[in-house]
Amino acid sequence: MKPAENEIPSWPLITGIAVIAFGTILLAFRATVLLSIVFIILGMILILSWYILYTKKKLEISHKYGTDCICQICGHDKPLICIKEKCKCCIIMKENKIIGHSNNPLQ
Repeated sequence: MKPAENEIPSWPLITGIAVIAFGTILLAFRATVLLSIVFIILGMILILSWYILYTKKKLEISHKYGTDCICQICGHDKPLICIKEKCKCCIIMKENKIIGHSNNPLQ
């Protein structure tokens, strides 16, 4: 199954939380403190990498589609809502593929 173009992968976040939980459990069971800290730091790195992916993708989407939708026909305020609902008034399509968003509904 191919992920969607605008979808942000969630596996680094889920894996990071699980690794931090594992490191905390090791710490609670009085395992080697150094090993626990390594797992907790690894989990934090995974969560940080997810956050970087998330903000990079959101920034890329906002630059690609614009920051707000001022179309009077659909009444949406965010272009991602228009793209998800495939508003015919303000999205730009080419061969059944969305390539952009326009604030000019007369195109």
